[in-house]
Amino acid sequence: SGAHGKADAVGSVPRLMPGQGAIIATGAIDYPAEYRGASPEVTAMLGIGKVMMITCTYDHRIIQGAESGLFLAQVQALLQGEARFYDELFADLRRMNVQPQVEKNQLGFSLVGGQRIAAEDGTPDFL
Repeated sequence: SGAHGKADAVGSVPRLMPGQGAIIATGAIDYPAEYRGASPEVTAMLGIGKVMMITCTYDHRIIQGAESGLFLAQVQALLQGEARFYDELFADLRRMNVQPQVEKNQLGFSLVGGQRIAAEDGTPDFL
């Protein structure tokens, strides 16, 4: 659901509409507030990385808190690379004939986009 209408919003609490059981929302990806003014050298030295808040608003008549917590824990585990998540993601992209564009940053790599590998006639097909 993006950053809730404001590009740098850390998070918000969406309201369920009739018929909805849950809403998964994400905040902006950024350094924790206390480190946003720090230089790249300081954040690297301290091992500070960017974070993103993920929230789940749910209807207690349908979903219990423990289930929501388990779901969010599974999302976190996947984003941290467990269960070969990124290996499978990149394998799927290759099967779709997409060349991922990866950017090296201070603490590792991040996927920044992808370009479909040239079609048989040699023309690139962008995602």
